[in-house]
Amino acid sequence: MPSRSSSQKQDLVNPHQRPSSGLSLYPGLSSISYCLSLPNSFLDHNRTTDSQITITNNFTMDPNADLSHPIERVLAGMSASATEMPNDESATSPSSQSAQPSQDSDSSDSMDMVAVELQRAIAEPTTTIKHGQAPPSFIFGLEPSPKEDDQVKAFSQLLGMSAVVRMFAAINTVAARGSRKQSKPYSLSKEGEYVAAFNEGTDAVIKALTVGPLAQFYDCSTGGSTQTEIFTLKRSELHPLILKRVFSGLASVTDEHMKDLDQVLTEFVSALKPYDCAPTDDQPNLNHVVLINYIRATDLTGGGHVFVVEPFVRRVYTSLKSQEWATALEKPGFFRRNEKIKFSIETTVTEMKLNGPKYQANKAKYEQVLQLMTSNKQDLESIVKKGGLEAFGRKTCRLLPAEEDKTEDKKEDKENE
Repeated sequence: MPSRSSSQKQDLVNPHQRPSSGLSLYPGLSSISYCLSLPNSFLDHNRTTDSQITITNNFTMDPNADLSHPIERVLAGMSASATEMPNDESATSPSSQSAQPSQDSDSSDSMDMVAVELQRAIAEPTTTIKHGQAPPSFIFGLEPSPKEDDQVKAFSQLLGMSAVVRMFAAINTVAARGSRKQSKPYSLSKEGEYVAAFNEGTDAVIKALTVGPLAQFYDCSTGGSTQTEIFTLKRSELHPLILKRVFSGLASVTDEHMKDLDQVLTEFVSALKPYDCAPTDDQPNLNHVVLINYIRATDLTGGGHVFVVEPFVRRVYTSLKSQEWATALEKPGFFRRNEKIKFSIETTVTEMKLNGPKYQANKAKYEQVLQLMTSNKQDLESIVKKGGLEAFGRKTCRLLPAEEDKTEDKKEDKENE
């Protein structure tokens, strides 16, 4: 058994706390034309763009919206175009189009970079790693039984919000690179970029959930917990330890699920082995975040007849010492195969309840922005056209299906004979 020393602190995470100046959170946005400042042709009322995506402005902008985020500025522009420019031929006149050629060009480049990030979000993580890049953060989904209509509906909302989180994270990533005047993603194979490659994606997701409009979609009043632990253990004991830290306490996670998750972790770690973390004394910690969509169904009566169904996201943030991560990934020789290594991990778990009605109220506008983001990428466009936010969310999550009650299934089969 691994030896352990630990310290635990409760309620250290306040996801709703935000700095007062939103613009300061997105440095470099001006250098990439506010990331998603769209040309007029994208914003015309009921107009089919060159990419054959029909945009229907059927929503009104929330007057309390936080316009510091690029997505909200896009939505504000779309809302304004619906009320201020209906049937206005001047909106697409040559003179109006030529008024901002450089802005349109920059916007196109920024849009393409965001779309590339969304493509990475639906790619297999191991494929992304093989190309020398850190994959986006994992999002898992504990899918309910198709027999439970209320749970299926709530889970669909979680999938839709997963797509929205990916959208915001993609913009955060592009904005951060713009502030650094960085034209390409960090490379796992370049010296000094391994840790930065992972931390960039982690920061983008954390910012998406805790800074700006999406923080208002979740109730985190149950608080959070941060636990710092130091272990001395064999490498073979690492996977069970990490999986337990991420998934413990979730009732719908079965032993079969844990086997599948261990395989996912094994493939992820194996894909990283060709790359050298090359840690140094002054290198920052390696940070990861994992999101888990799940349903809480509370039996109010105890008789199994009246349930309260609530959609939740578990956010698990881990921080590891780079040197210890590198040591853990080493493939030791025959005589060192049973050696014990030091492994320190700080884990912050936050349970976030999704505001379902708020998601439904905002679904249409975010779906329109997703159409704009994906209109030049056929693989993304086909997903969004088929099922909007929820289809994209399903594609970007790794889903663990519910294990049906085998006893109940046998009973139904016998009744049908």
